Amino acid sequence: MTDAPWGDDAYFHALNHPAARALRALLEWGLRLPHGDADPAPPTRLTDVLHAHLREPRQQPQARAALHALIGAYLAVLHERAPQWVDEHADVLLTLPDPRGPHPVRTHLQWGPPVPALLARVDGDELAAAVRVPLEHVARHVAVAHLYDPGVLAPLDVFLTTLAAGPGGPRAVSDLLEETARALPDDANDQLVDVALDLWRTALDTDLPAESVAGAGAFAHARAAEHPDSPAAFTLLTALLQRVHPTHWHTERVRDHARALLAADTPHVSETDRALLRNALLDSGDLDA
Repeated sequence: MTDAPWGDDAYFHALNHPAARALRALLEWGLRLPHGDADPAPPTRLTDVLHAHLREPRQQPQARAALHALIGAYLAVLHERAPQWVDEHADVLLTLPDPRGPHPVRTHLQWGPPVPALLARVDGDELAAAVRVPLEHVARHVAVAHLYDPGVLAPLDVFLTTLAAGPGGPRAVSDLLEETARALPDDANDQLVDVALDLWRTALDTDLPAESVAGAGAFAHARAAEHPDSPAAFTLLTALLQRVHPTHWHTERVRDHARALLAADTPHVSETDRALLRNALLDSGDLDA
């Protein structure tokens, strides 16, 4: 399947293929049929056709690639309506041997809604490769799924180490941290904030290249600017300052964000959190904190 010139957007290429257009019409028909709560499964006619497209060995490479990419766009609703069918075809639907290939799960990662139960079944090495490529929306998809189900990337230190190890890995880790910060809703509860902080702390505590976490201070500062009543940014910057090395090129940038945060109007942040950040700034070598 990887010999098809799909580039970075297999789904939109697939929409121009005649076989995929026909399958899309069938999917729209089958998945929108009225169904009762007792039997949400799509019609057998649809699943039989999908089975044939996934398993037919004689398909032309272009048609096969287009059909697989298109099926991925419906993977979330298929998982909801026909979980047993997804289980039966997981070896094709949820594998990603080539992160640039037109595999169903690649389309799901780019264009489908995050479904932690699906993501948790993707091989960790393959998922890390997809985030490293990078493909549009994939880091955001993974970040959102992890926020709402931390088990998706478990064990977290292993996933981050794997992510950082390949070409473009440190930037991919940084992208994942950034997308996690952006994915936190304005009214994020303590549980979501704790999941995000745990991701950042794990990235800091794991032996990753320095550039993997270079931007975390900026994310913390931006979070504080938007949510001055949240201590999460103070906690993250304190953790950063406790771990940065004086010779790392990004250390001064982290200090800048910490100084700005201490100078900002944050009436709902406790004096204890402010003192911890100020002490961490002093311990990092900033004598003017």
